[in-house]
Amino acid sequence: MNCRFLIIYALAFSLCLSCQYENAINSGIPAQSNADYFPTDVKWGYINQSGKVEIRPDFDDNRNFHEGLAAVRKGDKWGYIDKEGVVKIPLTYKSVWGYEAGLARVQTFDNKMGFIDTQGNWVIEPVFEEVSEFSDDRAVFRKGINYGFIDRQGQPIIPAKYQRTYAFKNGLAKVKLDNKYGLINQDGAIIIPINYKRVGDLSENLIRVKTDKGFQYVSESGQPKFTTIFQNCTDFVDGFAAAKVKGKYGLINAKGEFVITPIYNQLFSANDNNWIAEVDGKFSLITTEGEVLTSRTYDQIDTYSEGIAGYRIGYLYGFLDKEGKELTPAQYGLIWSFQEGMSRAAFREGIGFIDKKGNLAIAPDFMDVRDFSEGLARVQLREWY
Repeated sequence: MNCRFLIIYALAFSLCLSCQYENAINSGIPAQSNADYFPTDVKWGYINQSGKVEIRPDFDDNRNFHEGLAAVRKGDKWGYIDKEGVVKIPLTYKSVWGYEAGLARVQTFDNKMGFIDTQGNWVIEPVFEEVSEFSDDRAVFRKGINYGFIDRQGQPIIPAKYQRTYAFKNGLAKVKLDNKYGLINQDGAIIIPINYKRVGDLSENLIRVKTDKGFQYVSESGQPKFTTIFQNCTDFVDGFAAAKVKGKYGLINAKGEFVITPIYNQLFSANDNNWIAEVDGKFSLITTEGEVLTSRTYDQIDTYSEGIAGYRIGYLYGFLDKEGKELTPAQYGLIWSFQEGMSRAAFREGIGFIDKKGNLAIAPDFMDVRDFSEGLARVQLREWY
């Protein structure tokens, strides 16, 4: 491996670690930790979609904008700023999260969590050991070692009696009790009995479950939808799902019939009504009729975002358009999904942004930069005067 690849991979590795950390602290119920509370020599700010600094780098850490406000940290305290960089909610919290429907989850230095409005007023008092964001007007909370749900008034609408609970989706939530899984509705009534090894979300009126015999699909009433038992299967997407029999994956329709013969080692939705198929470690993009769209195979194909997917050949990455044609050559050390019309890409010089035509939109002049959200991207600059 030459020096250029070593540089690219060192950059890519550090970025992957930072992104994994970012995802970990923003998903579900967070671990309570002070590990990220330290001043940084290189501060964070925000750039606009022209690549110009919109909010000067003045923060030890920051987060994306949500509903016009962004979480920022100085030292060990978090608060919120607006798009002018003005502090709207003082930096007084141990941890904070993004706004959603006018509420933000925050953690006090007493290790209690609650929710504030966009003026910083308490809407739900900080009385919870842990609590998640709201989904379908319910939020997971923990009491001791058990989990339940609260409503938007902060009332425990479903008692903390489960080993584990997951966010509501389409009016149902997955719960775990006695090491078995089932689904409940927003009132806590059991819809799918809690006796499965695994259970998926409600997807196109079908629910994927695992029994001792394997995977199958059941209706919202819990009745088996098809007689076939699969070794594995996915949730339905636009009327189709990947299912595994005899060690290979194929594509089934809403009747449980194979419309693509099971010949693939892997098969998963690419979004945009296409699927990513793998044979012998090589990936192709196929339609629901089995037509191969890509002109060659790849070492990796990512799911589509805003009509564009990433691919990898050897050590380098490029982009595919929605027809499976190469939008760019494989020339980047790492790439990310498109957000607000642009994708981050790792160059030898650093990280820049590519537009949907495959052109360089923002030059790679940053130590670190994240995806755009509400027109702004958080950034660490190499130099700032």
